[in-house]
Amino acid sequence: MKAKFERFDKNYFASWRGYNELLLQQEFYKRFENYDYILIYQLDVLVFSDQLKFWCNENYDYIAPPWFRPVIGWLSHKKGYPPSGGNGGFSLRKVKSALEVLEKVNFKIKRESDNPWIQKLWFIQAILTGQSRKLWLNAPSYNYPFAEDGFWSLEAPKYMKSYKVANFKDALKFGFERYPEKCFKLNNSQLPFGVHAWKKYNEKFWKPFILKKK
Repeated sequence: MKAKFERFDKNYFASWRGYNELLLQQEFYKRFENYDYILIYQLDVLVFSDQLKFWCNENYDYIAPPWFRPVIGWLSHKKGYPPSGGNGGFSLRKVKSALEVLEKVNFKIKRESDNPWIQKLWFIQAILTGQSRKLWLNAPSYNYPFAEDGFWSLEAPKYMKSYKVANFKDALKFGFERYPEKCFKLNNSQLPFGVHAWKKYNEKFWKPFILKKK
């Protein structure tokens, strides 16, 4: 199969905020409507085995290396903490589900702001009024005030009950990010499909696996 390239405005890659905005827009996912899944594979990702087809067949709408009790998760999730959620730098996303969620989000638009401080103020207001664990945004998806993976992990299931974020156990099998030693023990001393930010989080732990001879 011949490789194809999709190009987006360079402004989306000038800052983390621009990148987050891109991954919260319908335009991005519509470019891949002919595919079932998108694998986000940033440059600080390593993959250890051929498991991509396996994870596609698991039928999750979003799966990524899991977080450990994130504060935003506690503030945003109706049960205190989400089942998992995870870093979007290495993530598998179902295209059709993403488009359905974004359509529902943008249908409910009542306010909009390009000001990041106002966006965060909306979240603080939602916390103070007890709305943060409900549909508090009422704004375009790209007005989400935190990293885009927080939206897909925490907010998307509020708009579509069938939206399936991977549970913690499966997310660990998919990938590690922070606390790799802890993740390794929790995953029965097995390597995951891949790792995100391996050099940032305990490079010493990963070197033996990277340098290991076949």
